This record gives sequence, structure tokens and C-alpha cells, in this order.
Amino acid sequence: MSAAVRSVVAVVLGFMAMIVLKMLFTLILVKTMTVNQAHPATLYLAVVVVCTFIAATLGGFVTGAVAKTKPVEHAAALGAIVFFLGWLSYQHYGSSQPIWYQWLVGVVPPFLVLTGSALSDPKSRGAQG
Repeated sequence: MSAAVRSVVAVVLGFMAMIVLKMLFTLILVKTMTVNQAHPATLYLAVVVVCTFIAATLGGFVTGAVAKTKPVEHAAALGAIVFFLGWLSYQHYGSSQPIWYQWLVGVVPPFLVLTGSALSDPKSRGAQG
């Protein structure tokens, strides 16, 4: 597989890992918590934030692991996509969701994507190579 194809595949698989995990978390939350779609409870939103953080970290990890070389650089592409989607979400939901929620799910995940990719790099964990 060429380096360019591996780069694209790494970002796509990282994004897919994020989406699948987020969908799984959402299904579990909807089944286990009472959710008022019009005005979700603060506890529900806080749990969604935590789940988003976990999914972003995993997405970065997958991207870095698949890329094999320059994991943080590859995750930066995924982080840019995540940031853009967070911005779109903010534009769509605006004042219908608390500002703290919008900031936490829109601004923090791109940085967690980078963190996840760094965790996938054996050199960053002190492994001997």
C-alpha cells in the first residue's frame, strides 16, 4: 500500500472508529437514561461529553496506529475534520444547547485526537525500537 493511500485510510479508519464508538455510547445512553430531546438534562450532556472525549482519543489512536509513521501529523488531519464538524454543530444548534457543552464537544476533541495518536506511537511510550 502506498504511503498516500495508507494516510487516507488511517484518517478514514480513525474517523470511523470515533463514529462507531459514539453511536454505541449513544444507544447505551438512550436505553439507560431518560432523555428529553428538546431539553436534555445536564447529567446526560456531561456523560455525552465524556463519551465524546473517549471516542476522540480512540479515533486518534486508530489513526496513529494505522498510519505507522508520523502518527501525530496524520491525526492532525482527523483533528481538523473533528474541529470543523464541531463548528458546524455549533452553527446548527447555537443557543439551543448550553455553551459549556458546545465548547467541550467542539474544541477539546481535536486535541484528544492528537493525544490518542501520540499514545499509538511506541516511541512516545518509551518502547525500545
